[in-house]
Amino acid sequence: MPDYRSYQDDDAGRLPAGLKRVGYDADTETYTYESPEGKLYRGAPGNRYGRLVPDSEPVDNDLGQLVHDDAGSNRYFLPFLLVVIVFLVIFIAPPWKENFGFGRAVKCEIGAMKYEIRTGDTCYALANEYSTTVEGLKNMNSKLNCDSLSVGQALCIPAADVS
Repeated sequence: MPDYRSYQDDDAGRLPAGLKRVGYDADTETYTYESPEGKLYRGAPGNRYGRLVPDSEPVDNDLGQLVHDDAGSNRYFLPFLLVVIVFLVIFIAPPWKENFGFGRAVKCEIGAMKYEIRTGDTCYALANEYSTTVEGLKNMNSKLNCDSLSVGQALCIPAADVS
């Protein structure tokens, strides 16, 4: 079984016996090959190896269109674009995240006051400031964890104690 080096990009392993590459035309993107008898052959536009035609035959433009069709290459970009969009929507804080219920939107009872946590706020300080108790805050906000308040978190201050 031949190893991978025998499939490398070389003329000896890819061309019929006796043919050698003698030129390249950058305008038409075609390679020219010469047989041992001196006849010239031309490859398909854009391909180094493949179907060879005698140099006297007219150029087949359809081959060039198949080789240079870049419309399909955009399909490889779309999954990447989708991943970027999902990352931006999920991991970056969008300005509209309150509308999607990501945790900052809080509905308070009638007469209760909505408060947004600022740097340095604690449950005890808020309870003292609004003349209530820490238990009163916890009763009004069922998911309130006083050990891990985050800036921007919204909570309700009990209505009876709002001054």
